[in-house]
Amino acid sequence: MGLYIVSVIFNLVQQFSSSVGQQITAIAIDDVTAMVAGAMNGLVLSALNSR
Repeated sequence: MGLYIVSVIFNLVQQFSSSVGQQITAIAIDDVTAMVAGAMNGLVLSALNSR
């Protein structure tokens, strides 16, 4: 019985940590995308201003 409870808790922890990891990765990807988009906008603006 004790092993069953331990395995259930272990599975819950695994599911929780994997979902948190996915959220963190999604946030990091969003940050990188925003940075790249900002850099592209800056390049385009500077190219337009230099004309």
